Parts: sequence; C-alpha cells; structure tokens
Amino acid sequence: MRVHIGLGSNLGLAGGDKLAAIAKALEHVEALEGTSVLAVSSAVESEPWPSASSPVFVNAVAIIETSLQVENLLAAVKDIEVGMGRDPGAERNAPRVIDIDILLAQGEERTSGAAIIPHPRMAERDFVITPLLEVDAAARWPDGSPVTRDGVRVGRVVRDLGPVPGFSRPPSVAAVGHEWETVLEFGEDPAPFTRGPAFVLGGFPGQVGMAGQVEGSLAEMVLTQERIAWIWDPFDPKLASDPYGFTRRYTLKVPAPDAERARELLASIAAAPIDWSDAGEE
Repeated sequence: MRVHIGLGSNLGLAGGDKLAAIAKALEHVEALEGTSVLAVSSAVESEPWPSASSPVFVNAVAIIETSLQVENLLAAVKDIEVGMGRDPGAERNAPRVIDIDILLAQGEERTSGAAIIPHPRMAERDFVITPLLEVDAAARWPDGSPVTRDGVRVGRVVRDLGPVPGFSRPPSVAAVGHEWETVLEFGEDPAPFTRGPAFVLGGFPGQVGMAGQVEGSLAEMVLTQERIAWIWDPFDPKLASDPYGFTRRYTLKVPAPDAERARELLASIAAAPIDWSDAGEE
C-alpha cells in the first residue's frame, strides 16, 4: 500500500536539531516491517502555528510503500513518536520532538476510528500541502479530485531547507514509478510466456542453496531486514486452502526501484551452501 505521511518537529533532537529529528523519524519508519521510503520532499520551515509564540516548525512529506494495514501503521508511528521523546499526555498542539501523520493511504477514506483518512486538517495547512505537492504533484483525494492549494490558510511556509539529511530519495514520486516487480515465484503458471525474471521457490520449508531455490518465509525475512517492501500476489500463500489439490502461481513482488537489489539478495541466498552439520541431531 502506498501511503503519504507528514513529519514535523519544532523542538528537534538534543541541541534543537529539527532536520535531524525528521531524518531519525524516517529511519524508524523505514525500519518497520515490509516498509520502504520511496520519495521525500524537501524540508520546509513554516511560521509558528497554532500559536505565534510556538517554536518554528520544520516539516516534510514522504511517500512510503508498506505491507502494514493502516491501523498497524498508525500504532507503529505513534510508538516512534513516543520513542523519540514525544509526551503522549501533552496538551494538543504542544511543542514536540516529532509529529508523524498519515495523510493519504492509496485512495482509502475513513471518517471514524483512530485513523481518519485523509488527515482531516491537511488541506488547510501550507506546511503539509507545499511539500506534499512537491513530492507528488498528481496526489488525489479518495474521490479522485486533485489535491490543490485552494484550501490553504494556515502554517505558511517561509523557507525551503533542502533535502532531509541522509535521505537522498527522489524528491518526487514521479521519479519512482508505481510498478511492482516479481522477484520470487512458485506454483503452476497459467501464462508461462508472461513470466518476468524471478527466482523459483521450491523444496521443503527452510531450504536454500539447492537448484536456486529460496523458501518464501526466508525471502520475506531477508527483504524486511533490508527495508524492502514486499507483497504476495494474489495473496499470502500461507493463507491458501484448497481441498481439491489445485495449485496456483504465487509471486512475491517488491517496488520496481528495489527489484534489482532484491534479486541480488535472493541470488546470494540461493547460492549459499546448506549447513548440514546439525542434521540428525536431537
């Protein structure tokens, strides 16, 4: 799932470094299971809001690809906020080390519950809309209408601070593309001539290093550790149930920009020898 997130800080890390706070938050986000940061806007400085006496904010918007459900993603980013020093009991809009908001989530619309999507106040905030349109000029609301600056009225951006340190991602999602590529597959293939380059999954669970085979759960673990988002198509094969014994082709896909690195990782695993030293031991 592709998600737009907003990040902001008006306290910063030790010493008041707000750009460092944004960068550290993005590192934590990218460390989440099945999550990759695809594109990051420039960091912007905005006028104090909602109180003129508040410290100046630094904000950015990032686009991520994640296998997490919205509720789990929301819980995870709130844990990141607390872990970085935000007081969850502080009054609303109090100065904070980091703030992470889910802005848009691949066309989803939620009007109740913990996760309100789109973020209910994003359209009026210049410090959200300006970096969001930089990173995704084609962003749309769930009804298909384009995100514009028409509703902006608070939080005026006063300065462009340039890239977020350590995140030399493309500044626009247009440079990333919207395609997923297959890096692993198994099962029957009803259309063998449409198959892309991928490693064959097979053998018994845990088997690697034989005939170029890589076991699916191991592949998931490796991709997660390397912060590469992944999805199963048509669904996670562990959820399959077929009393008639039919099989289907499952493909493990990653975002196109990560496909080459993912294939290299899986190739190195497939080429690794199996350690049989503990075989037969109880």
